[in-house]
Amino acid sequence: MPLTGSSGSGFTSVTEAGARLTSVEAGNTAACQRLGQVEAHPPYMLPTDAPNTLRNRAADLGADTIVYTNLLVGTAKADAFRCGAR
Repeated sequence: MPLTGSSGSGFTSVTEAGARLTSVEAGNTAACQRLGQVEAHPPYMLPTDAPNTLRNRAADLGADTIVYTNLLVGTAKADAFRCGAR
């Protein structure tokens, strides 16, 4: 669920759990359990809204690692993984 700034401006803040995720390239997940794909849908107020939303949603799935698969156009997507201690 997106969090809004204190002024209610609609921007998405990263949660504490989302901030703890490690971002890696797809080839670095062979020893990890894939938990699913997460999405963020426009409109975005700030450039950080999509990645913050993806991190928050991946953390909600219990992920500790995220692989961004699309951050450029339209719906942002990422794969959520549980890799354990890195």
